[in-house]
Amino acid sequence: MSRTFSAVATAVALVLLCGCTPKKSSSASGEPLYVAPSDAECQQFAAEIKASYEENDVEAWASLIDFDAIIDRAARGSECSDEFLKGFREGVKESLTKSTPGSMHAEVVAALARGGRYDLLRIRDIDGRKHALFRMLGEPGLNYHEYLLAQGADGTVHAIDLYIYLTGDNVSGLIRQMMVLGSASTGIMSRLSGKNKEFSAGIENYRRMIEAQQAGQFEEGLWIEATLPESLRQQKFAMVARLTIAASVSDDAYTEAVEAYRKQFPGDASVDLISLDSYVSTKKFGKALASLRAIEDEIGGDAYLDVLRACVYLAKEDFDAAEKDARRAMKRESGLADGYWTLVTISLKKRDFDLTVKTLNQIHERFALQFSDFETLPDYAEFVKSPQYELWLASQKAPPTATP
Repeated sequence: MSRTFSAVATAVALVLLCGCTPKKSSSASGEPLYVAPSDAECQQFAAEIKASYEENDVEAWASLIDFDAIIDRAARGSECSDEFLKGFREGVKESLTKSTPGSMHAEVVAALARGGRYDLLRIRDIDGRKHALFRMLGEPGLNYHEYLLAQGADGTVHAIDLYIYLTGDNVSGLIRQMMVLGSASTGIMSRLSGKNKEFSAGIENYRRMIEAQQAGQFEEGLWIEATLPESLRQQKFAMVARLTIAASVSDDAYTEAVEAYRKQFPGDASVDLISLDSYVSTKKFGKALASLRAIEDEIGGDAYLDVLRACVYLAKEDFDAAEKDARRAMKRESGLADGYWTLVTISLKKRDFDLTVKTLNQIHERFALQFSDFETLPDYAEFVKSPQYELWLASQKAPPTATP
């Protein structure tokens, strides 16, 4: 349900590859005056950022993000020198504005190429600031991206930060962690952790771990992670990296990584989203439902959460509750096919084949799909024996071309 972390893990490693070392001084400044864009301007931004992913246009994407503003937010209150910040800023901007494997832009583009979706859910006004909330669906799972939007002096609208729900942090917060990591060889880190020497000793291994992950050597990466000093393993960016790698090793490795993350950050906003897979696979349905409620409260509702809730009830064999949530998803977002297919699955479990036929017809009409031969699919075995199937099959005129 929720395993999209590699862009974050890669980003955290960027500063290590830069090899920058800050000098102690203060370069913090007050936050600039915020000017909120109109709702229409926010909608235009949303359309353009979505198009930049769908068209794999990293230059268009980069033009919509104010990386300087994000880095300024990360650096506010830090003790990094101007010299360090200049080099750090250049390195981060160069890395983030490229569509290289593991980058945020590349991750979304890859998800879309695998049949995923990136959809605007709503424009929100939070404490007088405009936010564009997107839902990301794809093979890795579910994530939400919330862009903080501002109008610049020239009237153009840019994202000045981005909250990634799977990490429970803004990009500026993640970059700040990178800054702290980059300062590990100075006295700054010793004041932050009290274990500067041990922490610094693990940095090279952390870099090797990320390189193994990028090379697809996931078991090697997980082995390296286990050798890191505890002071480094318990950092949020390192635990996110572990989740990234463990998700590609095995369900058991991923469950262990989730449990460690949940123990280390019990109140973190990302815990509910990260924990969903683990709760369902271990049949902790009550906790899964509680997590879904918490996520819904946080984002303000989403039809896909109704789909996931229906799937939890389906796993519990509470078919009436599952059907209720599937229908809610279809009503909330009629263009979301997952709600319809979930209802098909529920109807098969209930052996309500009239509902199966009705829902298949709705899918055909709404999404212009033609279906494959259901007789080859085990889940449809009882349906194909039914008189409803005989009648439905006779009504199908187009050749089979699509698989549910």
